[in-house]
Amino acid sequence: MNFDYFTQSYKRQDTAYVIASYQPSKEASNLLRVALRSIIKFKDKNISVWVVDIGSPNSDHLVKPSEFPDVNFIYRSFEIRCYGFSIGFKQRLKELLKLRIIPKRHGSYANGFALDYIVKIFRKIKYLPEYFVTSQQDILILSQSFFDDFKKKFLDKVFAVGALKQKNISKEFEILHSVCCMWKFKYVIESDFGFIPDLPKFDVGEKIINEFKKKGLLIDNFKNSYNDKTVLKLVKKKFLDLGDGVDIAINDHSEVIFLHLGRGLGKSLGTYENKKKTNVIQWCRWANENL
Repeated sequence: MNFDYFTQSYKRQDTAYVIASYQPSKEASNLLRVALRSIIKFKDKNISVWVVDIGSPNSDHLVKPSEFPDVNFIYRSFEIRCYGFSIGFKQRLKELLKLRIIPKRHGSYANGFALDYIVKIFRKIKYLPEYFVTSQQDILILSQSFFDDFKKKFLDKVFAVGALKQKNISKEFEILHSVCCMWKFKYVIESDFGFIPDLPKFDVGEKIINEFKKKGLLIDNFKNSYNDKTVLKLVKKKFLDLGDGVDIAINDHSEVIFLHLGRGLGKSLGTYENKKKTNVIQWCRWANENL
């Protein structure tokens, strides 16, 4: 399935929120639905929302534009499968020539390909937003101030702000995880690198982070329970009731602005081995009760 659904309002919106999507199951599609509902609830008129779905099998459970008429959709099915994930043909050929095996645990190539693809689309349609947000579908936005909180951190030489900061795979430098990262779009299109990962050293977007940090630019981030357990002492009980393994990001006023399920694709397919972690059914139920 290949189609585009564009609203007309995006041309007037200065911030693009982009979800890299892959929907191999009904559960994965439901993850995308609750994510979109959370974004739509808290965004303002200056935010355009985009779903870029790479390689999902054609099925009745896929999220359709008719469900979210104010969201822009790009569906592409021409990518080939590789170890359970979708990957662009040229990138797959490159990997074969390098005689590298793409690790099963990484769906990063599909995410990177989707983000690179939307940048090309934006160039083609001459849409140059000031801010560009990369996101995955196993997320929830939980604050009216979410977008303003991010934008307020773009001071001085800051070129990217993330909901989750961590070390890169090889533990050599700090990066912002692409699960939710806001970029100044001008740096994205000026970069010598795209979003395609170069595993095992660089994951999605990490080359861009490293590139501009070397030029003296800065990144900023919010506190996240993934690497700062003190966050759990600052949030309301209802967020803790969601269960184990959920990443919680708070703003500078200790308000919860963002949640990340983590390993959402594996959990939606029932292949995530740690059964103690919050599953997709629990996640969607919590979202439907609290949004």
